Amino acid sequence: PGENLAIVGHTGAGKTSILYRLQEVLSATHIAVLIDMQGKAARGMADFLYAISDDIVYALEGHGILVGSNLPERAEYETSPEFTFRSRFLRSVTGLLDSRNLLLMFDEFEELEKRVEDGRLEPEVFDFLRNLMQHEPRLDFIFSGTHKLEELCSDYWSILFNIAVYKRITFLDHDDIRRLVTEPVAPAGLEYDPLAVERIRQVTAGHPYFTQVVCHEMVTYHNETKRNYLTAGCVDQALERI
Repeated sequence: PGENLAIVGHTGAGKTSILYRLQEVLSATHIAVLIDMQGKAARGMADFLYAISDDIVYALEGHGILVGSNLPERAEYETSPEFTFRSRFLRSVTGLLDSRNLLLMFDEFEELEKRVEDGRLEPEVFDFLRNLMQHEPRLDFIFSGTHKLEELCSDYWSILFNIAVYKRITFLDHDDIRRLVTEPVAPAGLEYDPLAVERIRQVTAGHPYFTQVVCHEMVTYHNETKRNYLTAGCVDQALERI
């Protein structure tokens, strides 16, 4: 609690998968709300904050906490979006979470700057989010974006990210690749020759998405051939199919 995190990595590095996994890992201390910025409406601050409020209601109801009646009318957001979101809505629902915090996880967060640059969202949104990060003790944040997030030169980002901890998501190391390839299928009796694992490492370089693509095709190959011991030759056949 009280820690804000920025997850940065290339497309396909597994950032969104991490966010989904964190919903389970942190369930004892947090109720996580995944906010997909690519699909998020943002035609002004009122629209943006109302959409986030709706995401929070949906997430809480998934945990059996019914707070639909706490969601103010859309017109109230239009009149005073920041006050309505923070004082009328947010503080009314965080009081229902027992000892848990609310965790807002913004995926594809660099989309926010695009909305500001296009004139679809007020630049004050960055100051407002920073204020929430600093002064709402029951609210934590994770921002997830591509490596381009670090390259953005706008002052908007310095407003937020000098109070967040960075975590770079990069390629898998050799042991991580071995575990990803072998452990999920071991209960089904499927075994990989060490040279097969090395072949997968060579061709994917440990890129998480590419590694999973090969693993998926290897399972398909196993299902079709009924082979329970997969070799480097099997990997090459799967690569041809891919």
